Amino acid sequence: MRIHPRWGSPTSLPRSLVGLVAVAALSTALAGCDDDFGVVSGEGTLTSRGGKVHVQCIDHTQVKIVSADPAGGYTVRMLVQGPAAQASLIFENPKANDFRVAVNCDNYEPAMQEFEIEDTTINKG
Repeated sequence: MRIHPRWGSPTSLPRSLVGLVAVAALSTALAGCDDDFGVVSGEGTLTSRGGKVHVQCIDHTQVKIVSADPAGGYTVRMLVQGPAAQASLIFENPKANDFRVAVNCDNYEPAMQEFEIEDTTINKG
């Protein structure tokens, strides 16, 4: 006597278990996702003369500035937070030079370039 299952699944698992396995596989695949932005493939904190920048690499190609901690006397002006191919911000200080920080992902790791913006004052004589 041979018993034929009622479900037409090619697997030996009942459909209810097949669904659970599919949900578990999807949950595992999405475990590294950051909301709507994709999978975080690397992250770190980069240090500039104007402060620290906390960065995530998204899907190996995009970068996102998660937060920034300005050094004493500096404030942050966000230019491009990302995710994008490159993100940037400016650490501003009314009594010193400002620093523009550009971040990207290089081989799955955050990388930074810093540009000093010299304060100039024009005196009318």
